[in-house]
Amino acid sequence: DELRKMKRVLRQLGHVDANGVIQMKGRTACEINTANELVVDEMVFTGLFNDLSVEQSVAVLSCLTFDERNKDEGDPAEGLKSYLSSPFYKLQECARTVAK
Repeated sequence: DELRKMKRVLRQLGHVDANGVIQMKGRTACEINTANELVVDEMVFTGLFNDLSVEQSVAVLSCLTFDERNKDEGDPAEGLKSYLSSPFYKLQECARTVAK
């Protein structure tokens, strides 16, 4: 049952086709070494990095590193500089797409 759910998610995100054949998106996700492969892959294929500077790209990717925080700290985007808030919200959008 769990395997069927995983296959469905990969099919919905375009990582495999209806026949279970791995697509370009799936091959790319296999090469990403993070705990958030599907989110990073979605970020790449939606073009999130196309218009970002190197600094912005590094800042967005740093959001994917583990940080044990208290969940009651409020909005994580609070205090971000304006040039970082837009990429951060795009990252959240990609994460929501994967989580659906």
